[in-house]
Amino acid sequence: MDSYDSIIKQCFVNPLVFSVPIKMVVAILIFTITAIIYFVLSHTCTLPFFGKMFVKCAPIFCLMWFVHLHKSTSKIKQNRYSKKIFLGLLFSSIGDALLTMDDAFILGMVAFGVAHLFYISALGFDDLKVGYGIVVYTLCALITPSLLPSSDNLLRCCIPFYSFLLSTMGWRSLTKLHHKGATNWNRLLVGIGGVLWMISDATLAYNKFNYTFLHANDIVMATYYFGQLGIASSVMLED
Repeated sequence: MDSYDSIIKQCFVNPLVFSVPIKMVVAILIFTITAIIYFVLSHTCTLPFFGKMFVKCAPIFCLMWFVHLHKSTSKIKQNRYSKKIFLGLLFSSIGDALLTMDDAFILGMVAFGVAHLFYISALGFDDLKVGYGIVVYTLCALITPSLLPSSDNLLRCCIPFYSFLLSTMGWRSLTKLHHKGATNWNRLLVGIGGVLWMISDATLAYNKFNYTFLHANDIVMATYYFGQLGIASSVMLED
């Protein structure tokens, strides 16, 4: 009987959603809705410039709200972690806005690079899990040369450095798969968050500099949004 009760508690009483304030649940629901709106509008109508910028950034704004709500109810150490994730999301939204402009790709890359630095600082290096790092950096070294543009020397210099930051963030997010004291789904969500973002950026670079293919933007944005959701949800690991 005791074992049965413990199973019931594990499955129905202890899941993370029951410990999450309702405002944070609402923030995630609105994130999902705004992401769906982005995909629908991107296929059905042509938005003015600022409308396109807002619709693209709206899901990230929702994740910033989610992290802010968590930060306002957390302890000092957890608050510092949430603040870094919040700043990472802020610079990500700046990067999103810049990438809607025709000639601001490098500035957008810089903004996302700063976001990765905040994420790396938050995720930390307490549990190295060197094996993950070896795999991620090896893949980065193999794939990055094929994504470089042939005619822009500045981008050929910037992209490898950005890829290093992105890979480091992906490595550190993967180590959260082994985080103690968190639900399995939350560890998984955080762990794959960085990987999804790596897939997103690789797809974006390949589509922009090598070969344009159908639905590339859908793949880029879907993996990006869910990757950001994974990283943002890491604030729950610190509870």
